[in-house]
Amino acid sequence: MRLANRALGKLLESLPKVARRLVSEVLYGIAARQSVHLSEVGRALEEPIPPIKIETRLSRNLGRPELCGHIGAGVLREGGGRIRDRTLLILDTSDIAKPYAEKMQYLARVRDGSEGVIADGYWLCQVIGVENDNAIVPLYSALYSQKAPDFVSENAEIMGAMDQVAAATDGRRVWAIDRGGDRGVLYADLIAKKRAFVIRQKGDRLLLWGMQTTEGPQAPLAGHAQRNLTSPCTRVNSIYPETIGRDVDMKQVIQSARTGKLALKEVPAPKVRGGCLLVRTQASLISAGTERMVIDFARKSLAGKAKERPDLVRKVLDKARRDGLAATLKAVMARLDEPLPLGYSAAGTVMAVGAGLEGSFQVGQRVALAGAGLANHAELNVVPRNLVAPIPDDVADEEACFGTLAAIAMAGVRNLGAQLGDVVAVLGVGLVGQLAAQLLTLQGARVIAVDVDEARLALAKRTGAELTWRLDEAGLVEAAQALTGGLGCDSILVAAATESSGPLELAADLARDRARVVMVGKTGTEFPYAAFMKKELSLMVSRSYGPGRYDDDFEGRGVKYPAGWVRWTEAENLRECVRLMSPALPRRLDVGALISHRFPFDESEAAYRLVTEGGEPHLGVVLRYADETKPEMPRAFPTPKAAAGRCVLGVIGAGSFARTVLLPELKRIPGVELAAICTTRGQTAEHGQQVFGFGRATTEVDSVLADPAINSVLIATRHANHAELTARALAAGKSVLVEKPLALDRAQLAQVAAARETSAGFFCVGFNRRFAPMTVKARAHLARHPGPKMLVLRVNAGSLPAESWVNAAEEGGGRILGEVCHFVDLARALAGAPIATVQADAAAVRSGGCDDLTVTLGFADGSLATIVYTAQGDSAFSKERFECFAGGTVAAIDNFLSLSLTEGGRTRVEKGMGQDKGHRAELAAFAAAVASGGPAPTDEAELVETSLATIAVLDSLREGRRITL
Repeated sequence: MRLANRALGKLLESLPKVARRLVSEVLYGIAARQSVHLSEVGRALEEPIPPIKIETRLSRNLGRPELCGHIGAGVLREGGGRIRDRTLLILDTSDIAKPYAEKMQYLARVRDGSEGVIADGYWLCQVIGVENDNAIVPLYSALYSQKAPDFVSENAEIMGAMDQVAAATDGRRVWAIDRGGDRGVLYADLIAKKRAFVIRQKGDRLLLWGMQTTEGPQAPLAGHAQRNLTSPCTRVNSIYPETIGRDVDMKQVIQSARTGKLALKEVPAPKVRGGCLLVRTQASLISAGTERMVIDFARKSLAGKAKERPDLVRKVLDKARRDGLAATLKAVMARLDEPLPLGYSAAGTVMAVGAGLEGSFQVGQRVALAGAGLANHAELNVVPRNLVAPIPDDVADEEACFGTLAAIAMAGVRNLGAQLGDVVAVLGVGLVGQLAAQLLTLQGARVIAVDVDEARLALAKRTGAELTWRLDEAGLVEAAQALTGGLGCDSILVAAATESSGPLELAADLARDRARVVMVGKTGTEFPYAAFMKKELSLMVSRSYGPGRYDDDFEGRGVKYPAGWVRWTEAENLRECVRLMSPALPRRLDVGALISHRFPFDESEAAYRLVTEGGEPHLGVVLRYADETKPEMPRAFPTPKAAAGRCVLGVIGAGSFARTVLLPELKRIPGVELAAICTTRGQTAEHGQQVFGFGRATTEVDSVLADPAINSVLIATRHANHAELTARALAAGKSVLVEKPLALDRAQLAQVAAARETSAGFFCVGFNRRFAPMTVKARAHLARHPGPKMLVLRVNAGSLPAESWVNAAEEGGGRILGEVCHFVDLARALAGAPIATVQADAAAVRSGGCDDLTVTLGFADGSLATIVYTAQGDSAFSKERFECFAGGTVAAIDNFLSLSLTEGGRTRVEKGMGQDKGHRAELAAFAAAVASGGPAPTDEAELVETSLATIAVLDSLREGRRITL
C-alpha cells in the first residue's frame, strides 16, 4: 500500500493543479463508496451543492482530452521505471460495453464478452508488466472506437501501444499476446522491431513464439505456427515458460468407453510432475491386437460388455447391494462417460524433467515410452522413470516406438527359459510373435513359426525362423518331431489372439516331455488336461512387459527391485529391447521389417479404420508426428572419392602460426608434396616458397583450387573466410584441412556441410589436441571404463589485446569461436559420446571480448564436461590442465607435459620429452588419409557437431539458457 501511495503521489505531482485536484477527488470517492459511478463519487465528496451539479462538474472535467494524456503518460513513466529485466509484458485487447448509453461520442459495436452479445461500447487495449512473484505493474490503457475520426485500425492501436511501452521500458522485454494478436501485420512489426514474443493463436489455441536478434532470426517467421510449444516458450528470454505454456492444448486419440467412438481431439497438455518426464511424442505404434480388443469391447452394448466381463458385473452387483441401485447406476454411467486414451508404445524427446530425475535424464534426450494410459497416442505424454528407456543415437524414432511390444515379447521369451539350441514353437506371428521369434533367434534358439497368414510366415523366415508352417496344412507335428530328432519342442510360446483353445491343444501336441508353455496372447484357456498331465507340461501366462508390471510402487513411484533377486524388470526389458535395435550390432532386432504402414498423426483415425476394419493386410502401423526432430546437420557424410597416391598440397594463408608450426611440420612429413602457397601479399607468398620449398607462389586462390594436380588444401587464413574457402575447395574435389574454427555461424556451417555432400574429398579441422599422444593415451584409458564421465578442462588462456583481429567480428569472431572450440572438441574426444546440451556463463567484460567464461557440455551418454576458460591468470602458471573421472579412475593431463593415471589407489605419471599438442600427428594423419583416398582421420560429422556446439556457447550466453543440439 505504501508503494502504491508513493506511485500515486508521483503521478499527481506530474499533473497540472486542476487535474491533480480532480484526480484526488475521484480516487477518494471511488475508495469511499467502493463504486466508479460518478453519482456515488459525488456523494462521497459531501459538497454543499446538489449532487447533480457535482456529477456534472466531474463529468465535464474528466472529459478534457489533455487529462487522459497526462494520466496515461504518468502511469507509463512510473510503471516503466519499475520494469526489470525479467518482467513479462502482457498485451490484452478487450471491450467495454455501454448498452444503455445514448449520448456518448463514437459508440461502436463491440462484442460484450461477459454476456456473449453484440452491444454498443468501445474497444480497450491494455498492457501490464508481470513479475515472477505475481506483482503487477500497470503500463498502458486506452479506449478506441472504429467510429472515431482518427481511428486507423486495430493493428495500428496495438502497434502504437507496443511502441509507447517499448520506449518506456527500453524495448528488451518479452511480449505475451493473447488471441487476436495472431495476424501477419503484427508478426511483421514484431520481427522488424526485433521484439521477443509469444502469441496464443485463435481457435486451436496454439502458440507462436519468436525472437529476433542482431545476428538474424532465431524463431519461426510469420505464418509458421507450431503446436505444443512448452519448449519454445523457454527459448524466449523469459523466466515464465510454464505460465506462458499453461493454456497450450495438444492432440490426442480418445475413445468413448460407452459408444466406442474414436476421435482425434484437442485436450489440455499435461504438466510434468515429480519422478516423471514430459515427453514430446515423435512416433507411436498401434498394437493391432491389444488396441483392437479394447476398441471392440468399447463398441459392445451394455449387455455385450457384461457378457465379456462377468467379473465387472459381479462388482456392480456387489455395489448395488451395498449402495443401492440408483447410486450404482450413476457410478456405472459416470465410468462409461470417461474418455479412454489409446496407445501404450511410443518414442519421443524429453521436454521437461520432473523433480528427482535431475541428471538421470536431460531435456532433448530421446526415450522410448511404455504404459497404457501413459505412452498414449498424444503429442505430449508424462511418463514415470521406470517406464522410459534411452534410445541409442542410431535407432530411429519409428523403430524405438516398438519398444513396449518388444518388451512384452522379451518377457515371454524369458519366461520360456529357452537355452542355446532349444527348439521353440511360436504360435501366431503377429507383432509380438514376430518380435519373440527374432529374440529367440538372437539368443541361439531354433524357431518354428506357425500362423495362418502366408505373408507373415515369409517375414518370420526372413528374420530368422528355421521352420515356418501354415496352420491349416497337415503334418506340423511330424515336421517338429523330425526337426527335434523325435523329442518335440523344448518350449512353446502362444502369441495368437483367438477365442479358441486350439493353440493350447496344438502346444500339447508339439511339446516334449516336461516342456514349458507360455502365453503372451489372449486365447481360450480350456487346455487338454490329459495331454498336459501325461507330459507334465508347465503352463504360464506371461505378465506383460515383465516384473514390475501392475505394481504401483514400481511403475508409479519409481521403487527399484534388488537386482540380485529381480534382474530383468519391465524397465530393463524395455531398455534392452531398444538397445538391440541398434544397426551397429552385428545381429540386431530388426523392427523396421515389421512396419507395414505409416500415417501422419493427424490421420490417426484413418489408421484405426485400417486396423479395426481390416481393409488390407497390415502388421506394424506407426503414427508419425509432425514436429519430428531432425538434426540440424548431417550425422554422416558420403564416403570420399579422392584419388589415392600422394598428398599434393596447396596452402592458402601463411600467417605466423602457419609459418612457425604447420609448415615446418609439413615439410618434414614423408609423402607430402608442397605444390603451391597462396597469400594476399606477393612477398609473403614468395618468402614461403623459398623457405619451405613450395613448387610455386601465388596470390590467386582460384589458381590453387583449379589446379587438377593439387588434391588437398590447407586453409590457414583468418577465421572469417574459413567456411567459404572450405566449401569452395570441397566443391573443387579437394580434401581440406582447415584451421579452427570451421565456421562462425550456422549458415557457414551449413555451407560446408552442403559442399561436402557432393564432394570427392573430405575435410578435417585443426583440432590438434585430440591427436596429442597424451590425449590418445588418456582417451584409451577412459574407454576401458564404461559409463558416464566427468571432465574438467581448465584453460589459463592469458589476455589478448582488445584491438586483436581475433576479437573483430568481421575477421576473427572472438575467442570463443576461435579458441574455446579447441576444448569443446577435446571434451568430445575424451567423452566419446555426442554432445547433447550446451550451457555457458560469462564473467563481466571490462575490456576487449568475452574471454572469461564457463561452459558445461552434457553428452548423450550422461557424461558431463566443464570448461573453465579465463584470461585473468598469470602466464607463468600452467596454461592447460584437464582432469577426467570415470568408473573409479582419474586421468589428468597437465599442459601436455605430463599425464597421470590414478586407479586402485596408485598413480602412474608419464612425462614427455617436451610439450606435444598433436600438430605433427594431426598433419601426418591428414596426409595419410589424402594419399589413401580417405576416410578422414576424424569423423566429419563429429567435427560439425563440435563446431555447432561452440556456436551454441554464444547462443547460450545471448539467451541465458541451456541449448539443446
